[in-house]
Amino acid sequence: MISILFGCNNPNEPLGDINPTVNVDTTKYTDVVLINNSNLDSVQVFLTLPSTISIIGKFGMDSSNIYIQCQNINGKDTTYCPCKGTFWAQKGVEYHLGDSTPLHSVVVSFGVDNQACTAAQSLLGPDGKQLYPFGLNIFEFTVNTWWQNGKTTGANESFDISCVDGLHSVLRQHVTSFGPRDNRGLNPNFSAFWDYGYSDPTGNLVKFHESMNGISFESCVDIPGVYPYQCDLGYKSENPPTPCTNPKYPVKCSTKWGWGINASQLNRQGQGGQVVCEFLGFTKDAVPAK
Repeated sequence: MISILFGCNNPNEPLGDINPTVNVDTTKYTDVVLINNSNLDSVQVFLTLPSTISIIGKFGMDSSNIYIQCQNINGKDTTYCPCKGTFWAQKGVEYHLGDSTPLHSVVVSFGVDNQACTAAQSLLGPDGKQLYPFGLNIFEFTVNTWWQNGKTTGANESFDISCVDGLHSVLRQHVTSFGPRDNRGLNPNFSAFWDYGYSDPTGNLVKFHESMNGISFESCVDIPGVYPYQCDLGYKSENPPTPCTNPKYPVKCSTKWGWGINASQLNRQGQGGQVVCEFLGFTKDAVPAK
């Protein structure tokens, strides 16, 4: 059973002018859907895009949703960063990306802005205790990069839940696209299935449907589409970000599918359908892997 930590977000926080039902044509483009399915009436969502792209129009956000406490973009300090936005997600409501343009390496975090584990560990509550002793985990995606303006670009889509920087929330992800992959032309690639690089005994890629991270470092290992703590390649730790240091935790990577297979990242050729990420709650008393 998932333990939920209450009081991390204000359920009375105004939700603003967000229109959560903006859709795209999912027969051609990929829509990303965020849902707060936790016990909280609302949870704050933080979105980070590449520094050259604005959050305006994404998930119904406008200029009032720009998160201005943003620094060190391209090595420069700034107090105005349109590439970062925040909004409050009401319980049970679907918030749609609503954008068909190519988006690379988008980061979504719940309850707190994405940051290194050491920075998250330094955040203290009114009682002086660490708010995030195990760092933060995120949802990240790259979509609508396969086909644009009537032409196939050939760049794959991808998404995952990353606990590389730590763990503070329980996220569940699933897809609605299980179409074919073949070389008969462009259209069959729409709604193509997602995979995690593992082939079954017949040589066919295993299709991805759904996965969820656990409430401990140990339970985030060997799950398709989930990066374990400090395992930047999924199956090993090669060039990870700064680890947690207050205290420091041991590292265990995913090896269920064989050495060299990065089953932590979901990929596909093609686009269309939906990628859905559900926020199920904040972890409580999570324990590091042994």
